[in-house]
Amino acid sequence: MNRKTYVLLTLFVLVASAVAVSNTLANPDLNESVFIRYAMPYDYDEYSVFTQDSYATAQWTSAVYAGLFKRDNAAGRDWVPDLAAEMPSKTGLEYTVKLKSGLKFSTGGSLTADDVIFSYKVHVTPSIDTNGYPVYSQYFDNDSFVKIDDTTVKFTFKKPYAFDVSLLSGAIVEQAHFKERYDKCVGGDANACVWDAEDGSDALGAGPFMVDSIDNTNEVVTLVKNPNYWDAENTKADKIIYTKIAEKAAAVSALAGEDIDIMDSQYVPDVDEFNDFDNIHREVVNDPAHQEISLNHKHPYFGTGAGIDDGDDSDNAMDALYIRRAMSHIVDREFAANQILQGLGQPAASTMPSASLGWDPNLKADPYNVTTAKKLMEMAGFDYSTLTDSNNDGVYETFFFEITVLSPNTNPARNQWAEAYVKELPKIGIGVKQHVSTGWGDIIPRTFGADDPPDLYDNDGFDILFVGYGWGLDWDPTGLYEEDSFLPSGGNFYNYVNHTLEELIQNYTTATDVTQRNDYAKEVQKAIHDDLPVIPIVYPKSQWGWLKIIEGIDGLLLSTSSQEWNEVSAPVRSEGGFLPINPALVFLGILTSAFVATILRRRN
Repeated sequence: MNRKTYVLLTLFVLVASAVAVSNTLANPDLNESVFIRYAMPYDYDEYSVFTQDSYATAQWTSAVYAGLFKRDNAAGRDWVPDLAAEMPSKTGLEYTVKLKSGLKFSTGGSLTADDVIFSYKVHVTPSIDTNGYPVYSQYFDNDSFVKIDDTTVKFTFKKPYAFDVSLLSGAIVEQAHFKERYDKCVGGDANACVWDAEDGSDALGAGPFMVDSIDNTNEVVTLVKNPNYWDAENTKADKIIYTKIAEKAAAVSALAGEDIDIMDSQYVPDVDEFNDFDNIHREVVNDPAHQEISLNHKHPYFGTGAGIDDGDDSDNAMDALYIRRAMSHIVDREFAANQILQGLGQPAASTMPSASLGWDPNLKADPYNVTTAKKLMEMAGFDYSTLTDSNNDGVYETFFFEITVLSPNTNPARNQWAEAYVKELPKIGIGVKQHVSTGWGDIIPRTFGADDPPDLYDNDGFDILFVGYGWGLDWDPTGLYEEDSFLPSGGNFYNYVNHTLEELIQNYTTATDVTQRNDYAKEVQKAIHDDLPVIPIVYPKSQWGWLKIIEGIDGLLLSTSSQEWNEVSAPVRSEGGFLPINPALVFLGILTSAFVATILRRRN
């Protein structure tokens, strides 16, 4: 190499180094930030709190929105002020809440009492149908909220509520952004009632983070720190990136390789999944949730009983219950809890999670027993001598009736017990026309997101659905089973009616005395167990995996979609572009380059 080439090479190194130094010194944070990468197996197909039904959406909206109060990450997970300045003062059914001063939304707009009142009017507007409407509407109406001054609101409950502070903790949204659409919506313009822009522009809140972008093609939601959050200076991360990784094995590999930081518990990792990885923290928590088989009570056999041709219509309701009980006895809950979940769960007798206050440990789940199930089917009026079992293997080839089984394809464990159940149904003479395992985008419009009370599967509804519920720490089934909570104004997509159960739920949710409330809780659980509006399967435990370098995570709050995201921190990292450069090393590089160039010139 000649001298001219070496001189040019040296000049290139010097210029490149100088440019790097200039960029680094002028913009010290250009390529570095504290960011958290979160993976889950679910689709992202809801884009604001107004349409939030799925677990996936709740995980990121919990970082975007703030309420007056929030769960503390201390041991008791008590309610503490968030946007509120202090805990509410209470006189009878009246609660007075004082806001912190200087609150702002992520847009920079001021957050005042007017926004709080507007937000709660949204929550009780049936045409907007937020996921909390069935509960909010039981206790509030438009006259329940009164402005005292710009930072003070008085709430008046229509009746006592056992979990009152939780109801004062709904998401607060900006009136200035939504008021025009709200007025059009309540005026009858149905198009104005859908606040779910796919780019995230309707996901505006006052929480510690705000939406930066939503990539609908690759299913990635990117949040950035909200500089206007009241406690922004103590928010530890700059960015949270939520991404879908469909397969568990890929998620484990990404976590072990430190391409993601948090692997959602919904992957249902094996008990020993993380044993070989020193960089992964494993945490197991009692998840206040349950998994169930949802039943459409319009069904002529297990719903109304009207399809049973036994010459006696007076016992249709009892016959339908016999069939539901038979369908419950062929759920192998022990296998699901101990084999599929590897002990990270227990058989469910009711829909109240075992982690919730008031759970009844003495109520037992129906044991797996095909013989018992067949006897129940006979009690309903069916005759097995009319069916064909040519192989004499206990699996019938002809059936009393057939159904379509619907299940999400996002949870590996649920996939397994749904497939197992499909194989059990023919053993008691119920045929499976098809098992449709699909994404939430297909399931929601047929079930709890239907425009009207859903019909049977063949008419764009569902027959049975495998699904799970995350409850939070206070179990409140209000809106799920009441007759006046049929879709679209409530959450009763089961088409289920039981006025006795409704009364028991009312007693339970309005009891302010804890001892009395726990007694009512047991009565509600027994009523659900006895009449089977749904078929409970398991109470799962959540197993989380996250990198040990990530701090500030609460596994229980994660499991209830109420993580204190502003408390979570990670190391400073590079996000691409120029690599983070140490100015001292760059300067040393310049000296070295000059020195090497001098030596080379001498040699020539």
